[in-house]
Amino acid sequence: MISRSLVRLQQKHVVVGGGIAGLTTAFNLLAQSCEDLVTLVEKAPDVAQGASSKNGGLLCPSLDYPWTNNSVVDIYDLNNGILPRAITSPKTSPVRFRPSSLTNTSVLDFGMNWVGRAQNSEPIGALMQYSMGLYKNEPQFAGLDFDQGLAKGTLIDGYLDERDSSGDIKKFCIGLKEILLKEHGGVGGRFRILTNKRIGKAVTEGNEVVELRVRDENLGTMSSVVGDSFVVAAGTGSKGIVSHIGVACPTVPVKGYLLTFSSTTELTCNMKLPNKMFVAPMGVDEEGGKFIYRCSGLAEFGGAEMGVDWEGKERIVGTTDRAALDQMRGVVCEDFADVQVIDEDYGFRCLAPDDVPLIGRTKYQNLYLNTGHGSKGWTMGAGSGKLCAQLILGMQTDLDPSWYDPLRFQARKDFGLLGSGAEFGQKAKLQNA
Repeated sequence: MISRSLVRLQQKHVVVGGGIAGLTTAFNLLAQSCEDLVTLVEKAPDVAQGASSKNGGLLCPSLDYPWTNNSVVDIYDLNNGILPRAITSPKTSPVRFRPSSLTNTSVLDFGMNWVGRAQNSEPIGALMQYSMGLYKNEPQFAGLDFDQGLAKGTLIDGYLDERDSSGDIKKFCIGLKEILLKEHGGVGGRFRILTNKRIGKAVTEGNEVVELRVRDENLGTMSSVVGDSFVVAAGTGSKGIVSHIGVACPTVPVKGYLLTFSSTTELTCNMKLPNKMFVAPMGVDEEGGKFIYRCSGLAEFGGAEMGVDWEGKERIVGTTDRAALDQMRGVVCEDFADVQVIDEDYGFRCLAPDDVPLIGRTKYQNLYLNTGHGSKGWTMGAGSGKLCAQLILGMQTDLDPSWYDPLRFQARKDFGLLGSGAEFGQKAKLQNA
């Protein structure tokens, strides 16, 4: 007779978010279980409509320093010892603050969690190296056409770091979705996607989430999605989904700008430009014979009200946006010949106070986060999804999960602004034990 305790019952997993984090989590949940079912819930009409389509294309494990330690601190390049350069000289600063950031609750929450918190590059570097290995060695990833490897390293201040590469994250996400539907979709399949579904709220009972209330964006109707486990991997939308049930997610949307252009200048690697901007090769214009590049950079704090998302509305380029894009264009024209702008855009990076993503179980035993990747979401994507799936399935993890534990922020939310960052981290570990 087989012991009931040794029999693993089929589980239903619900993943919120159709970007790189959500798709790779869904992929690994299906790949590492034999019978489990996965439902992916996405508010847009298709996958990769948010940050996973507004990305600089960089696959850069070399950039493993905490962005919150270098760039954010760098803005306090004090002018006469009084004001940060982001305020006194916004046109030349890589980081900007809109006036709304001074009263934005997400920015204030982020700031309170940032103060006194140690900045550590080790978990960032480990996750990026792990993820790059998966992009290279996972057989099903190798079959995806996402322009991987157009860049042979990154040129930073005259030094070429050959660990780096580039790729099209949107192509990757769409290709991965097609693989999941082909192998696991259809009637009686293990995988399904619910699009145009916006999360209304999570319903809890005791220390578990029992269902998500979702609104159909086309019909305006409400329905429920139930499961045994829930993963919120919705980028800048994650905080709004979990904060009302008391889950700490002190991330902030940071607006970054993108300039896609063609040039007769040939560059076979990524390159760092002045003011912390980067350029990545994205292919060749077959008709014009010019090389296509994407420049990314700058960071603007102020909340997600700074622009519209995928929702079929015209993307607004306001006065502040115009100044940022003009700054980017000027820097590009100094290093590239015959520049012709193809597209101007922006996206919102979901940044954590220590620039280390939140991956793992929350205060609810069946609710997980996979968010807060900042500017490194493309490089960390594959590894984040696999680590999250291993934690959900109770498997041995390839990385130390304590580095990414979302509970490192929970004590501050539960007990108020008392104690140091280290003290809160210790409380969180005890709570998770």
